Amino acid sequence: MQTEPASSVAAEAGTISVVADMICRLRPMLLPGEVGPMARPGADLGLDSLALIDVITKLEEVFQFEFEDYLALAKLETVGQLARATDTAKESRP
Repeated sequence: MQTEPASSVAAEAGTISVVADMICRLRPMLLPGEVGPMARPGADLGLDSLALIDVITKLEEVFQFEFEDYLALAKLETVGQLARATDTAKESRP
C-alpha cells in the first residue's frame, strides 16, 4: 500500500482548513468541524454553484494562482478533492 508523503498530507490539511473557513463565512450556521475532506459542498454543506465559484475565486486570491481547468472543478465532489486540486494548482504556478 502506497501512502502520500507527510508534507503532502499536511499541505492538504492546511488547504482544507482554509476552504472550511471560507465555507463557514458563506454559511455561518456551519462550524469548521463540519466541513471535512469528505463533505460534499452541495449536498452536505448547502452551497449552490455561485457560492462554490465564490470559494474558488477566494482560493485563487488567497494563494495567488489561477485554476487552469474550471470545467474539471465542476466535477469535484468533496472538499478534499477541491483541496487537492488547489494544492496541485499552487504547485504548478510559475
